[in-house]
Amino acid sequence: WWKAVFHMWDNPKPAPEYQMGWKDKEAARKSLKKILDWDFDKIVMAHGDLIEKDAKERALDAWKRPLNLT
Repeated sequence: WWKAVFHMWDNPKPAPEYQMGWKDKEAARKSLKKILDWDFDKIVMAHGDLIEKDAKERALDAWKRPLNLT
Protein backbone atom coordinates (compact mmCIF):
# COMPACT_ATOMS: atom_id res chain seq x y z
CA TRP A 1 0.00 0.00 0.00
CA TRP A 2 2.84 2.40 0.78
CA LYS A 3 4.13 2.14 -2.79
CA ALA A 4 0.75 3.38 -4.01
CA VAL A 5 0.72 6.23 -1.49
CA PHE A 6 4.16 7.49 -2.55
CA HIS A 7 3.52 6.78 -6.27
CA MET A 8 6.28 4.18 -6.28
CA TRP A 9 4.27 1.30 -7.76
CA ASP A 10 6.11 0.24 -10.94
CA ASN A 11 7.93 3.56 -10.74
CA PRO A 12 11.29 3.15 -8.97
CA LYS A 13 12.47 6.16 -7.01
CA PRO A 14 14.27 6.85 -3.75
CA ALA A 15 12.15 6.38 -0.67
CA PRO A 16 10.99 9.68 0.88
CA GLU A 17 12.56 8.86 4.25
CA TYR A 18 15.98 8.55 2.57
CA GLN A 19 15.61 11.89 0.84
CA MET A 20 14.56 13.60 4.06
CA GLY A 21 17.50 12.09 5.92
CA TRP A 22 20.24 13.45 3.65
CA LYS A 23 22.18 15.95 5.73
CA ASP A 24 24.48 17.13 2.96
CA LYS A 25 22.14 17.34 0.00
CA GLU A 26 24.79 18.80 -2.31
CA ALA A 27 27.15 15.89 -1.60
CA ALA A 28 24.28 13.48 -2.29
CA ARG A 29 23.57 15.22 -5.61
CA LYS A 30 27.23 15.04 -6.64
CA SER A 31 27.39 11.34 -5.80
CA LEU A 32 24.17 10.58 -7.66
CA LYS A 33 25.34 12.50 -10.73
CA LYS A 34 28.61 10.56 -10.68
CA ILE A 35 26.73 7.25 -10.57
CA LEU A 36 24.38 8.33 -13.36
CA ASP A 37 27.42 9.10 -15.52
CA TRP A 38 28.39 5.43 -15.42
CA ASP A 39 27.65 3.30 -18.47
CA PHE A 40 24.96 0.81 -17.40
CA ASP A 41 21.98 -0.91 -18.96
CA LYS A 42 20.52 -2.87 -16.02
CA ILE A 43 19.55 -2.09 -12.44
CA VAL A 44 19.42 -4.83 -9.82
CA MET A 45 17.15 -3.71 -7.00
CA ALA A 46 17.60 -4.90 -3.42
CA HIS A 47 13.86 -5.54 -3.55
CA GLY A 48 11.47 -5.26 -6.45
CA ASP A 49 11.87 -6.14 -10.09
CA LEU A 50 15.09 -6.34 -12.06
CA ILE A 51 15.24 -3.45 -14.52
CA GLU A 52 16.63 -4.74 -17.82
CA LYS A 53 15.18 -2.22 -20.27
CA ASP A 54 15.75 1.55 -20.39
CA ALA A 55 17.65 1.35 -17.10
CA LYS A 56 19.58 4.59 -17.51
CA GLU A 57 16.44 6.54 -18.45
CA ARG A 58 14.50 5.03 -15.55
CA ALA A 59 17.31 5.87 -13.13
CA LEU A 60 17.40 9.46 -14.37
CA ASP A 61 13.64 9.69 -14.00
CA ALA A 62 13.77 8.21 -10.49
CA TRP A 63 16.44 10.64 -9.30
CA LYS A 64 15.41 13.80 -11.16
CA ARG A 65 13.68 15.34 -8.14
CA PRO A 66 16.56 14.80 -5.67
CA LEU A 67 18.94 16.09 -8.35
CA ASN A 68 16.74 19.14 -8.97
CA LEU A 69 16.37 18.26 -12.64
CA THR A 70 12.62 18.97 -12.70
